[in-house]
Amino acid sequence: MPSRYDLPTRKGRYSKTWDRRTNLLRMLREGRAIHGETLRNAVMPDRSMASFYLLIRCMRADGYLIEAVGSAHWSKGYRLISEPAFAA
Repeated sequence: MPSRYDLPTRKGRYSKTWDRRTNLLRMLREGRAIHGETLRNAVMPDRSMASFYLLIRCMRADGYLIEAVGSAHWSKGYRLISEPAFAA
């Protein structure tokens, strides 16, 4: 399901991007809040936090409800609240 925010813009969505989404979902499905830097290092160690924020934003646009936990940037964690219901 495409989002209105395209992931890497050059040639559409690369399989590497989908692998990152899959790994991020696997970690978030554990049900607890995970620190953003920990997630970024596990999912995309070669990329910046801005790229990680774009990935989170695109997943939210696709219907994933991802909650940011914490009050300051350095203490922010993420938790998956719900996933989109795809039509069969």
